[in-house]
Amino acid sequence: MIYMDLYGFICIGNSARVPGGYRIGIYNNDKYIDLGLGLSPELTGKGIGLNFLTSSIHFIGEQYKSSDIQLVVARYNERAIKVYERAGFIIGQSFKSEFEDQEMDFLVMSYSSKNNDY
Repeated sequence: MIYMDLYGFICIGNSARVPGGYRIGIYNNDKYIDLGLGLSPELTGKGIGLNFLTSSIHFIGEQYKSSDIQLVVARYNERAIKVYERAGFIIGQSFKSEFEDQEMDFLVMSYSSKNNDY
C-alpha cells in the first residue's frame, strides 16, 4: 500500500462555494471561476502559500482558458488574505455565513489575469 501526505488542495466551481454567497448573489456572474484552496496546517506560515496559489492560478488558466477567479475567505484569516493580495486578488463584498454551527464573516476576493502577470 502506498501512503501519501496531503500538502494542500484546490477545488473549483460549486465545491468551492460558501453557502452565504448565494444569498448575496456572488455566484450569479459566470465571468468568474470559483476557487477554494488550503494548505496543510503544518505548512502554513512557511512562505509557500504564494507559490501554491500562483500554481493554482496557472492550472485554472490552462484548464479553463480563463484566469478570472473569485474566492471566499474567512475575514479572520489575515495571513491568507495577505497572500491573496500579494497574488493580485482584490477584496470585494463581505457577508455572513454559517460554519460549524456559528455565523462567521467572509470576504469575496477576485483576480483577473488582465491586471496581473501570472
